Amino acid sequence: MMRNCTTTIMVILIAGTTACCTAGADSKFARWGRQTLEVIERDHRIEGQSGYYEDQSREDVSFTWGNAILLLAYAEAAKVDPAYEEPLENLHKHIQAYWVVDKGIGGYDALPEPREKVDRYYDDNAWIAMAQIDAYHATGKDKYLQAARRSIQFSLSGMDTESGGIWWRETWERPRRKSKNTCSVAPTAFACLRFYEVTKEKSYLENAKDLLIWLDENLKDEDNIYFDSVRPSGRIGRRKWSYNSAMPMRCYIVLHKLTGENKYLEKAVEIAVAAHKRWFDSSTNAIKCESMFAFTLVEGWIKLSEATRNPKWKQFAENAMVYVHENVKDPVGRYSKRWDDKNTEPLNRWNLLFPAATARAYWALVAANTSCK
Repeated sequence: MMRNCTTTIMVILIAGTTACCTAGADSKFARWGRQTLEVIERDHRIEGQSGYYEDQSREDVSFTWGNAILLLAYAEAAKVDPAYEEPLENLHKHIQAYWVVDKGIGGYDALPEPREKVDRYYDDNAWIAMAQIDAYHATGKDKYLQAARRSIQFSLSGMDTESGGIWWRETWERPRRKSKNTCSVAPTAFACLRFYEVTKEKSYLENAKDLLIWLDENLKDEDNIYFDSVRPSGRIGRRKWSYNSAMPMRCYIVLHKLTGENKYLEKAVEIAVAAHKRWFDSSTNAIKCESMFAFTLVEGWIKLSEATRNPKWKQFAENAMVYVHENVKDPVGRYSKRWDDKNTEPLNRWNLLFPAATARAYWALVAANTSCK
């Protein structure tokens, strides 16, 4: 049903229904998001094909991770601008070349098939599932939701049924390095929660809750920041990346939305405060982390502002992305790895992950400032 909008609107057709949107799609973040996606097409598109190069060498096809983050970017853009539905669909078709059924279950491999050795990562599949759910919300096409179900099924197949958690990858050439990682547990929990939002299939909610309980008990530090991983021996990988705290934060925001229980929002705020203290440079507004991790922190702050009705969190996100545009972007539109860089000369090294993560963050801000009813 068409509702009245009190601000300037544009009428668009999405999934067979009319929708009205405020002018957020014309913001500076939208311009920057479009420009970044154009740079990706310029620098990474394989001529005459649907795929992308991994880096500046233009020799190797991109890994699943980069494709997953780019899929997230196009899905978020398509929520605001239906012109992005076609490139979203094309990319989704392309990544099916990475899908392989092995050991009785389908999942996305790290590189396209056919390959001599299958090497599948549970976190890669969780990121793709998140993008597929976003694509469903952007387009209303059920095929994306069903694809997300299959992706989540693979990620959940990595659960340690004896002691909890999810392994990082399916096979290990060096078993002594086997680990259960925050980057596989939290994104899988988040994908489960988003899937439950749509389907109301309770098993996904329960799986997410179980994973988060395990994560808090095993990899959350006293400072409310999450460690990287734990091995079967109990040895903790103590490195701390921003996405390993941002994704649990986002999980708790969604859990609060789903259950109405304030304890989840309190957890999200605790993590947000700790993450801001650790990674946000208040003197420059830079996030002191790498792009493919930091974009999740930007999204987490945006969603926390919505949940708490406290605008300061979204302001942190906006300030951080202004810094990225003004300092991390080089003179020809490329982005470097870290979001606290200052680039005044053209970069000579780049990777698909960097602009893809940046584009997703820009479009997340556009979506947050664009009211579609």
